[in-house]
Amino acid sequence: MRNKFKIASSLGAAALLLSGAAMAAPPTPFGNWTVNGAGDIVDDTGAPSPCGSGAVTGAGFQQCELTINNERYIRTRIADATFESEDFIKIGANNSNTTGNGLASTMTINDGAGFQTSAQIMTGWGVANAGTAGANRSEATLGLTLGIAESSAGAFDAFNATFGVTAVTTSAGVNQISDLSVGQTVGLGSSTDKQRFELRNVGSEQALWAGQSVTAAGDFSITVSKTLATGAVIGTTTNLGSTAADASVWTSAFGPAPTF
Repeated sequence: MRNKFKIASSLGAAALLLSGAAMAAPPTPFGNWTVNGAGDIVDDTGAPSPCGSGAVTGAGFQQCELTINNERYIRTRIADATFESEDFIKIGANNSNTTGNGLASTMTINDGAGFQTSAQIMTGWGVANAGTAGANRSEATLGLTLGIAESSAGAFDAFNATFGVTAVTTSAGVNQISDLSVGQTVGLGSSTDKQRFELRNVGSEQALWAGQSVTAAGDFSITVSKTLATGAVIGTTTNLGSTAADASVWTSAFGPAPTF
């Protein structure tokens, strides 16, 4: 029950975003910190700064007020064996940033058995183009990894799936996906036999690669890229006998080409 309350308190950042409340990213990157054997939050020596003696603390909990570049924030950190979060709220009437007060949240859940999810949400003064004409209302990055180990040693039937997305809400309230990646790998019963695919959206274009290696049937792959708005195909290659992605279709614009 204690863990459920912790998760609910951090996920409140997402609820605020959906309700239209002003939120924001931290003034510097989220900190690196640890939890000691007693369950206490331990500050690092890097940015943004340690909490100091005025912190409210408990097992897996720390909250304090920080002043950074003459701006005041409340920072909350929560952690247990599988969950970790850090939130910033800007406070005070002398806020010099005209984009307003808000909150930024980063969260990770990792059960240690193949499941991991993460989220980082930023709005208001924390978005990348804050303070400029037409600044985004919000920016969010979400990730998910799911891995299932072999049913037994040498079974070669493991499964792995990944998902990542970066989304923004523009100044006009339009929701846009600036980056999307989906991947999956499936073992087919031997060390050499498997299926794998990767899909990636970057800007206005999408690339898809799928490869398969089966002892009886041989290697196979297909690489396709297209324009998202119209669906028009930019390039496509089908390759019998090779699992390699076609670099002329999966260009460097989509990031490193997937490998089998």
